[in-house]
Amino acid sequence: KTGLLVPPEDPEALAAAVVDLLKNKSLAASLRHQGRELVLRDFTRECMLERTREIYESVLREDQ
Repeated sequence: KTGLLVPPEDPEALAAAVVDLLKNKSLAASLRHQGRELVLRDFTRECMLERTREIYESVLREDQ
């Protein structure tokens, strides 16, 4: 929904994915839109603070 996956350490696959996006403007626009929506929804300051707090609380519970 938000990007294209390419195998690690495969510059040819990465180049091909970039070329695909340059050729397919509607796909690029869709991925850009979906990515922006994801960031605005899941990576707000409040959301990140809440997740960090949950991690700390989880670690503290494990130590008890």
